[in-house]
Amino acid sequence: MIIFRIISLLLIAIALMFLGHDAISWLQAGGDFAPTSLSSAVDIFFGEGTGAGWVAGAPEAVQNPGVQNLMDAPSWASLGIVGLLLALLFRRRD
Repeated sequence: MIIFRIISLLLIAIALMFLGHDAISWLQAGGDFAPTSLSSAVDIFFGEGTGAGWVAGAPEAVQNPGVQNLMDAPSWASLGIVGLLLALLFRRRD
């Protein structure tokens, strides 16, 4: 169970980093808020073209509007929600 707590902390930390990145980009752009999508985050970590290419090259069962909406969502929200859910599910219970 400790591994899931570590994964949840990592996801929350990465989500906070993307939130900071979006905040700095927002301040530099002069008020135009354009959050980093999850597909752009996948591109940052795994190489250019893998985020959008993953959805396009996925099997038919995965190519649905829900997955596309998830990949278009802000990266800090997606990763943060998953991290918080894992933290709540695998918290230490006494």
